[in-house]
Amino acid sequence: MRRTATLLLAFGAILGCNTQDKATHAEKLTSGTWIYTEYYFKQGHNGKELTFKRGRSENDLDLTKNQVTFQKDGTVKEIDQFGYSHPGTWRFLEEGKKVEVKNETGTYISEIATLTTDTFEFIDHNNNTRGKLAH
Repeated sequence: MRRTATLLLAFGAILGCNTQDKATHAEKLTSGTWIYTEYYFKQGHNGKELTFKRGRSENDLDLTKNQVTFQKDGTVKEIDQFGYSHPGTWRFLEEGKKVEVKNETGTYISEIATLTTDTFEFIDHNNNTRGKLAH
């Protein structure tokens, strides 16, 4: 009986694993509209400069209007800090280690530092920036 209970607990633990861990990168990225929680300049240099933090009264950059929505069909809709919409396309590169976004302003390739259904953190080495987004 004790062995059966142990096996049932172990089986239950396996079945009860966080479904977030089972979600694919595409499912995580397309799980909703992303908003910035933090944004850093000078990523990759000596130190980072926090230029935006949601809820902070004094920011060097106001990203409260920014939104990004990745669609399952490979399209993306971005709204910038001025409220302008920038539709485009997105795709994964390097087996999901990077994401590429193309729109009328250019092509942007970012390394994915963290990606869950609730958190997306990227590093843009070309522009020396780092962004943290959430739903």
